[in-house]
Amino acid sequence: MRVLMILVALAAVSVPASASAFTLLDKEDLTLQLKGWGQGGYAVLIPDTGDTARGAYVGMGRVSLGAQKKDVGRFFLQLEGASGDAKLLDLVAQIDGLPLVHIRAGKFKAPTSLEYLIAGPSHPFVNRALLVGLVPTRHVGAELVTHSGSGVEGQVGLFRPAGANGPDAGRELLVGRVVSTAVDGLTLHASFTEVLGDEPGAMEPPDGIVHTRIIDVAVAYADEHLFAHAEVAAVVDSALEENPLGVTAWVGYNFGGAIPPEVVVGYDLVQAGDVRDQRARAGLNLYFWGERLVHTWNYELILNDGADAAHAIYGQLQAGF
Repeated sequence: MRVLMILVALAAVSVPASASAFTLLDKEDLTLQLKGWGQGGYAVLIPDTGDTARGAYVGMGRVSLGAQKKDVGRFFLQLEGASGDAKLLDLVAQIDGLPLVHIRAGKFKAPTSLEYLIAGPSHPFVNRALLVGLVPTRHVGAELVTHSGSGVEGQVGLFRPAGANGPDAGRELLVGRVVSTAVDGLTLHASFTEVLGDEPGAMEPPDGIVHTRIIDVAVAYADEHLFAHAEVAAVVDSALEENPLGVTAWVGYNFGGAIPPEVVVGYDLVQAGDVRDQRARAGLNLYFWGERLVHTWNYELILNDGADAAHAIYGQLQAGF
């Protein structure tokens, strides 16, 4: 793990500023690129009552390899080593040469939440939104992706949860998504997720899945300076007496300049019945070298039912190539 982080840091300061990845091969119709990201920082958690907790952390240590052949397809492999042991995050093959659709297969992010589909190095906060805990994340599967050129894209995927080879055999995960980027700077997203193979709510979700039926809608906007995101994830699982609802929203502004400072504020909520978890947060990002070298400060006010209020402070450095 230490070797991985050192390589990421060294590469981040050795690649020319005009590059966004280390290009291993660049022919007229074939490219091969290597990327790496590292995130590390120091966190302090201050509860209203009780002892303060503090310590260093490694938030990300990733290396990826991507290949693309024009009008044929692409391949993507990504490894994560932040835990100390390397593990496979993504392994994706995509066919691009078909009319109107791409075919994608492997292990990758199910297109459930727009927030979750934001790449980790591009996220404006240290932590993901609370609603990400409601939706399926990375799974093995295949999907069709339309590409009509109109700015409206559809995705339909079938994924196999972690336990689907055992007692959950036949209980695949169906995900459908429509996203529009037809208006410049504006993204509209809607997705539907359901576990197949039994009556909804008749069984516990398979391993790796939290809920069996979810609807997620989101709207995001970004221009040269201003950006905003609002999203709702609603669990509609008939087996639950109180279906959880997740909400997240943030707005930020990038001031531009040689080292552009960026400020962002946001609010998170997950509620199931009378139980409510909330989080208000604020952040300052300093982009010394685009996303390849970012210094971040985050503050979170954590309000969870049944627990004391707490304050969290993060100082983080991100380096990549």
